[in-house]
Amino acid sequence: MPRDKQILKFLEENKAVTIFQTYRMWFNEAKFGYDRARVRLKQLEDYGLLRSYKNKLTDEKVYYTDDKVSSHDLFINEFYSLLVFNGCSNIQVKRQPRFMKDLIRPDALFKFEYEGNLYFVLLEVDFTHVTSISKFQLYERLYKTEELQKVCLGVFPLITVISIDESPLKYESDSLDIIYLNDKLDNFKNKILD
Repeated sequence: MPRDKQILKFLEENKAVTIFQTYRMWFNEAKFGYDRARVRLKQLEDYGLLRSYKNKLTDEKVYYTDDKVSSHDLFINEFYSLLVFNGCSNIQVKRQPRFMKDLIRPDALFKFEYEGNLYFVLLEVDFTHVTSISKFQLYERLYKTEELQKVCLGVFPLITVISIDESPLKYESDSLDIIYLNDKLDNFKNKILD
């Protein structure tokens, strides 16, 4: 089925998917979409195409093809699935891009379109660490080099930090736009797309 191919292609590129992510990306218009996503993933597992495990941090069932992924990586996929769910298109993600001769590596760089506008987002997922003041200072330096603006059509991306407690450390900057989200990604649309 075409949707199965889309799911498997997503897994090939992104290594894992949860039931909620599957629901958001491929079953969100269907009645009982979450249940349909759950059943379909289970069927793909029964066919031997997927394996699964329970994520200890979120208690969600995670489906994968080759190797289990970290909770950290699942939140990059969570961000991706919410972009799809909210109507974003042409989504591109580069995991751990390197800038300033490897001095700085965000968890991901997203490029996508929403309502005719092009967006760029640098994602930091803070579960095993907190994005430090020194890393934000590196982002300030990166901003001044204009290295990233050349890649992002003249703009510096929105920096989005996802953490369990919406980050106790809130860095203030005149140059950088920084958004903080909790691990439930509450107010995603208002904070990222408005």
